Amino acid sequence: MDSKLFANIILLVVFVYASVGNLMAWGFNKMKWIPLTKPLLMPVLAIYYALNCKEVEYLVLFALLFAFLGDVFLIWPQKKVCFILGLVFFLVMQVLYIIFIISQQLDQWSFSWPVAVAGIVLLSIGILIYTNLFRYLNEMKIPVLVYMLIVLTVGFLCFANMYGDFTRYNLIEFVGALFFVASDTLLAFDSFKKPIRLGNLWIMATYINAQLLLLVGFMNI
Repeated sequence: MDSKLFANIILLVVFVYASVGNLMAWGFNKMKWIPLTKPLLMPVLAIYYALNCKEVEYLVLFALLFAFLGDVFLIWPQKKVCFILGLVFFLVMQVLYIIFIISQQLDQWSFSWPVAVAGIVLLSIGILIYTNLFRYLNEMKIPVLVYMLIVLTVGFLCFANMYGDFTRYNLIEFVGALFFVASDTLLAFDSFKKPIRLGNLWIMATYINAQLLLLVGFMNI
């Protein structure tokens, strides 16, 4: 068997184990499983990207590194310092995604009316989410606002990229960005407003899909 194919099979097995194991941990309240599954997700995606992408972009690898750090710190979200550090690492990840999309993908886009409408829709969604959370955020009002705007910017840029050059990979990337909006919205409501039933299960399910689909779009292979 070809060594690259063998490595990809191993990575697939580990990723399925980490994903399913993590979701089962949240679903069945097996907290001891979390440190054995969640930290594996981003390193596996990073290795797969490095092995299979035609042109490896270090921005993507560094973004996945910060996502890994965010995953690790958010294993203990009940500790305020860990929660804040987790958000900071994810904020850096999103900024790196923005830089990558602008520098490597946005060569055929234009501010046409569909792009403008998409921006208005995403901004309206953000305003709706933020106004519903505002009175629960306390000292986190500004950090949450900044983070939300960054996440919505990723979604907007992915749409602009898809509209300017419609391919299945750019469509997949945009869907991944929407999963990120959903995941972070669930996280915000679960953390600040009131706990959502099986909230962590839904947060991780949407998060895993977000990272996976974004990476497929970034790789374009």
